[in-house]
Amino acid sequence: MATAPGQQETPRSQRLFLALPLPEPARAALAALCGGLPGVRWEPPGKLHLTLRFLGNTAPEQRTNLLARLEAERWPRVSLTLAGVGCSPPSGLPRTLWVGVAGLPDLRDLQARLEALVVALGQPPEPRPFRPHVTLARLKNLTRAQLQPYLARHGAFHLGPIEVPAFGLYASRTQPEGSVYTLEGRVPLGPPA
Repeated sequence: MATAPGQQETPRSQRLFLALPLPEPARAALAALCGGLPGVRWEPPGKLHLTLRFLGNTAPEQRTNLLARLEAERWPRVSLTLAGVGCSPPSGLPRTLWVGVAGLPDLRDLQARLEALVVALGQPPEPRPFRPHVTLARLKNLTRAQLQPYLARHGAFHLGPIEVPAFGLYASRTQPEGSVYTLEGRVPLGPPA
């Protein structure tokens, strides 16, 4: 809808999430896992990330306030180890293929602090437990039996430790070819606590 002459366009809410972007060497190693399964929509290497908290539709003023609060805090640096591959959900047809995360204490601490901050800013608490992973692909009509050779071949995948110097606030726009992510703000992670 066009804006009438003399009117300002009203900023729209955005679908936001907080995530750890992976450094280039980690994305390259994960990209090497992206193949060998027919009928799979692999995530491009530039989109590979670890979601810390999905925020959903967020008004512009809430986004600005959240980013200011995130930037005002000191956040400890996080070290990740990526390990193993799996699929979700645990029953029925799998919809996602992912790489797991090991060695979680500092990551869980970061996520818990972020959860407390977003709840204090008015977000409802996240009802699901935090299960850190990096999504490699979206699946359609593949059974667990069809995935088994891939899972067996890559089950011993291990990469790390990976130092992550920042996390980001991202906007997600759905397009016919998949989601498009835009970095809205980058928040540095300091030395380990």
